[in-house]
Order: sequence, then C-alpha cells, then structure tokens
Amino acid sequence: FLDKKTTQIEKLIKKIEQKIELLKEQRTSLINEVVTKGLNPNVEMKDSGVEWIGEIPNGWKYGKVKFFVEYKKGYPFKSENMSDEGLPIIKVTSIKKLKINNPKTYFKGELDNKITVVKEGDIIITTVGSKHEVSNSSVGQLGLVEKDQNGFLLNQNTVSIRTRFNSKVYNKFIFKYFQSKKFRNYLDIHSHGTVNQSSLNVDDILNFNIPYPPLSEQQQIVEYLDEQTQKIDKTISIEEKRIELLKEYKQSLISEVVTGKKKVVS
Repeated sequence: FLDKKTTQIEKLIKKIEQKIELLKEQRTSLINEVVTKGLNPNVEMKDSGVEWIGEIPNGWKYGKVKFFVEYKKGYPFKSENMSDEGLPIIKVTSIKKLKINNPKTYFKGELDNKITVVKEGDIIITTVGSKHEVSNSSVGQLGLVEKDQNGFLLNQNTVSIRTRFNSKVYNKFIFKYFQSKKFRNYLDIHSHGTVNQSSLNVDDILNFNIPYPPLSEQQQIVEYLDEQTQKIDKTISIEEKRIELLKEYKQSLISEVVTGKKKVVS
C-alpha cells in the first residue's frame, strides 16, 4: 500500500519539479532576450565589436561596468564582534534567489570607514561560493538592497556595487543584465578554484562590457521585466508550496499507516 501511494506522490513531485525548471528557464530566457535586444523584436541589430556582447540594437552603446559604478568590498568581521543583536551583517549565505534574506548575525562595536554600509538599491554580489543547482557555482549570486535593509553591513566575500551620480546606466538595469546568460557565462569562465569552491576577482566583474540603451528605454525594460518575472516567480512559489505539502502528506501517510492510525484497505 505504501509503495503504491508513495510512488504516486513521488511521480507527482517530479512532474512539478520539471515544471519549475521550465519556468526558471523561461525566466532566464526572457531576461536574456530583453536586456540584449530590448522590447522591439524587429529592432535592427549591429555588431558591437566585442566578442562577449555580439550584436546589439542600433542606438545602443556599451562600456565597462567600472565606468558606471562605484564598488566596496565586504569587511572581514571577527567572531568576537558578532552578536545576536546590533547592526545586521549581510553574509554570503544571506543572498539567495536574487534576494538578501534578513541576516541572523549582528555587529557589536564601533563603526569605522573600513566597514561597508549598504544603501537601498545597491547590488550585492558574492565573490566566493559553493556548488549549487543553478550554475557551476554559487559565486556571483545576486541581491538588491531593499528599503528596510538600508544601513546593513557587508561581510567579506561579497561586493557592493552602486551606480555613480549621473551614470548613463540605471542600477536596476545592471541588476537585470547581471541575471542574463551572457553575464552568467562570463562569470563561470572567469571564476576559479576547486570543483566545490569557486571565487571571483572584482576586477573581472568591473571589466565586463555591458551594452545599454538610452535611460528612458532602460526604465521601460526594467519595468517590463519586473512585471513579467514577478508573474513567473509567483507561479514558481505556488508550485514549490505544492511540493512541500506533498512531502508533508507523504510523511504523514507513512507515519499513520505504520503506527496503525490509518486503516489499510486492500
């Protein structure tokens, strides 16, 4: 009875997992298409002259990330300065699924100019990480500082990127482009280390050539992608919840049957 029922549940879970993977691929493909070609599918393209970029739409330009941003590296906090209260510290483990999860570690002590304090809108990138399911390594994981995370502190093995005043590129456009396949492939090639542990040089990130349209078009692209990816993310979240409920049901079913609480009818 349990073999039959659990097999049915596991097959259903596998189908949902496959659906989630397709949704994630759809999300990545959408971002990659829009940040490299814009919103007009019939736009005339031209050769950028840069191998990593390839063709870009007419009217777009490109430049190295370092021309548009300022950056700061995370600070190596000592264990004696960490506490369960004080100023929140963003660690590598705080950054997952394009979000900065509220930290569980805090700083106690005096702030100085060596410690990086993040601001709303900052892009955070991990420069060290272990292997995970999305790409070769969790190195290069991204997060965007939200309003309620303003003033958080940045731990080592992370970098904060902030667009300069009067920059020709919006920070949110950079954040979207950093989610593209082109940038991800670039990071995977430039990361170094072992199979299970990789790291990135900040210079490699800063020297990446990013194509960009006029600011007005960047804003349109960001707004469109926000709307479309939120729909996909919502669907993924619903499907992930279904998997959790099925797993809970499976464990509950096994427990009830083997303890005699549920009668098995053959």
